[in-house]
Amino acid sequence: MARINFFDQMREFFTIVFDGKFDYKPQHIALYCFLLQQNNRNGWAEWFKCPFDIGMGGSGIGNKKTYYKALDDLRDNKLIEYVPGANMWKAPRVKILPLKVEVQNCTAIVPQAEPLPLQLPTTLTLSQLSSLLSSLVSSLPTSQVGRDKDYKTIDNILIDLRQIMGVFESFQTDDQNNEKSDLSIDEKRAAVDKLMAYFNFTEIADPQKMLEAGRFINLLNSQGLFHKFTQQFEAYKQFKDQSKQMPHGWRGFLGTIENQYTDGGWDAENWAEKCGTLSPDAVTTAESKAKSLVSHLD
Repeated sequence: MARINFFDQMREFFTIVFDGKFDYKPQHIALYCFLLQQNNRNGWAEWFKCPFDIGMGGSGIGNKKTYYKALDDLRDNKLIEYVPGANMWKAPRVKILPLKVEVQNCTAIVPQAEPLPLQLPTTLTLSQLSSLLSSLVSSLPTSQVGRDKDYKTIDNILIDLRQIMGVFESFQTDDQNNEKSDLSIDEKRAAVDKLMAYFNFTEIADPQKMLEAGRFINLLNSQGLFHKFTQQFEAYKQFKDQSKQMPHGWRGFLGTIENQYTDGGWDAENWAEKCGTLSPDAVTTAESKAKSLVSHLD
């Protein structure tokens, strides 16, 4: 078999898609592109193996029946050859069929990209982003929304993205409207990252926590308490580490927004002074107890 040219193959494939002789769905296009990439990773071997779980993950198809239907459609339209595994433990084999010769006389017109009438801003505000996301959602096929579980995750992604973007929007608004603010967005983001890391949160897994941390930092900064917080936070971590005392939980450490976060554990004590009350013997005793507990558990 002649070696496949990736770019030629993609061009001819989309010529077939726009030819309209078969109603290609997103799952067909996603699966074909993934199989083409897998073939590329295998050095353009004539046949290559592709287990169904890898194929589903790479193409973003969440339903096994939908995956095998798409695979059958690609085979029936002579885009691939497909040989099922001998049993459930054997991976199927796939062969990508060269397309250039078969469609070189096709007259289908592939739409060309047109330049934007206006240059997009390099930085989007939250309102601009929300408008863009709303346009994206409205373009989804209404017949699929709520029925295909691949579409159900989109709303959750958009919600998380809006929450994360809300943190940066609040950073920008605070810098523009608050005369007391003397911090850059990078400094605020660094403070949020440190706070999230201490409590083992990440912006991907815990977007709501990141949103709350951003509000916490902004509110303290607007009250002129940010620098006090940074000193208290470093002393707090040192005291809890040396004394081996249990740190506060997330809510207990931050406090409540009703009290403008002044009732949180971060300001419950003068943590620098508390560090000074720890004698070397006390620190050694605490460390010994911790080591003894670990050895006992072992």
